[in-house]
Amino acid sequence: MKKKKVQADHFKDLDARVREQSELEKHRFHQGNRVWERTEELKAVFDKIPMLMILLDENRKAVWVNTGGEYKIRAGSGRKFSGGLIGEVLKCLNSAEGLCGGGQKCGICDINSAVTGAMERGSQVLRKEVSLEINGEGGLEKKDYLFSTAIIKISGQKRLLLCLDDISSQKLTEDALRRAEEFGRLILSSASDGIIAVNSAGRVLFMNEAAQKMLGWTLDELKGRELHPVIHHTRTDGSAYPVDYCPMFLAYTRKLESVTDDELLWRRDGTSFAAQYSAAPMFRNGFVSGAVIAFSDITERKKLEESKEFLVNSIVHDLKNPLTAITSAVSLLLETPVLKPEKEQKDVFDIISRGSEEMKNMVSDILDVSRMREGKLGLSLKALDMGSMLSDAAGRLKPMADTEGKVIKTRAWAGLAPVMADEQLLLRVLGNLLVNALKFSSAGAVVEASARLWLHPPEVRFYGPNAMLVSVEDKGRGIAPDQLELIFDKFIQTGAAADKKWGGKGLGLTFCKMAVEAHGGRIWAESEPGKGSTFYFTLPVSPAGRKTDLG
Repeated sequence: MKKKKVQADHFKDLDARVREQSELEKHRFHQGNRVWERTEELKAVFDKIPMLMILLDENRKAVWVNTGGEYKIRAGSGRKFSGGLIGEVLKCLNSAEGLCGGGQKCGICDINSAVTGAMERGSQVLRKEVSLEINGEGGLEKKDYLFSTAIIKISGQKRLLLCLDDISSQKLTEDALRRAEEFGRLILSSASDGIIAVNSAGRVLFMNEAAQKMLGWTLDELKGRELHPVIHHTRTDGSAYPVDYCPMFLAYTRKLESVTDDELLWRRDGTSFAAQYSAAPMFRNGFVSGAVIAFSDITERKKLEESKEFLVNSIVHDLKNPLTAITSAVSLLLETPVLKPEKEQKDVFDIISRGSEEMKNMVSDILDVSRMREGKLGLSLKALDMGSMLSDAAGRLKPMADTEGKVIKTRAWAGLAPVMADEQLLLRVLGNLLVNALKFSSAGAVVEASARLWLHPPEVRFYGPNAMLVSVEDKGRGIAPDQLELIFDKFIQTGAAADKKWGGKGLGLTFCKMAVEAHGGRIWAESEPGKGSTFYFTLPVSPAGRKTDLG
């Protein structure tokens, strides 16, 4: 009995061990499945990474490569690379010649050096830029990578993981941008005009060689400094030039473009030169990032203009006395009963009288324009009601308008503050603009003249926050866009104004421009060919009568 019991216990023990072994095998099987599933998940993750990842064994041969994106084509269709060297995986030019690792360029290859350093010394590389020449589909190609390494242990064996991010397209873009910037700098450096770029705080970013030569400053000396206090601090009359009125300042603070030819720029040695410059804002992502100023030295041009002006004025001034004598003699002849000519002779003398008077007025206009240009025409400023000035100017031209079957309408806002102006000069400006509007309007047309307050005008020359905006509008044939900037030049006539039937010598608008600017205002024209033109000018509002409740 005892023996049978021992045998039974032995069988029970064996059965328990068998069951235990079975459970252990099941556990191992499940664990193996979990490891396999986890491995497949990790492989799937690595395969989706848009970066070339290569695993090297201790002999520097590839044992696995991820198949993410475009790198699958480059590295082959499978993950296993038994015996494949790194150069063969990347299709390096040396590997194609059977020299992978032993070619002349392999000794200076950053990837080869990194693999050697990692395997022999355990050193690591992180996001280093490297280049390779490879055999691509189109032949020889240069590839650029961001290269990193990591040493890992797999089943007790050392493995080296290489990560290569292809940045070839980015490098091509950067190279193209760099070449474009170099080309742009070459153009700017070769320009004969001075060019300066400032940031949104008015500090110098760039100066081309011409600017450095004209101003006597180097870019290194001015870079980061405010421009206005260095080269634009003083006006032509010697007074300080407030930065708030500087067109360069207004380009990057108020987005205003301007062209100026009557100011000075100052050199490093304290001397100045007459300059013509343009200032325009620079934009980045829709916001002002600074301004560009282009300028040239017009000292010689100014001297030539002054010589020409002196010659013209001398001739014109010498013409004034004989013209006055002719006009007076003809008037005396026509008005003296004893000397009164016959009708036919009177008609001839009338022609002489009108021609002499027209020439005398032209002489006066030339001299007045010259005096205003030189700042020698004194202004008798006083507070004037703009509505009354419009009515007065229109009334003087009513006979001309009636004769041609045209109408002049005036309109001024109620309660307008007075303007500070010279009454006679302002009447002449209004008269010139209205005469032009009547000339170029068809029969039965209405010419409109109006005045309103302009709050916070963008112009820099006004002394005060407000200005008077005056406009004269006609319904004539209009002015071509490319002629709008020329019509205020002396002796220039464009479009209809150049037709002989309209007469004129091209001085009226020049006079208007000089007179308005002498008051601290600005004049310009807007036009649509075939539909008419509108001339605008601005004048300062009387300080005592400024209003801020009108828009």
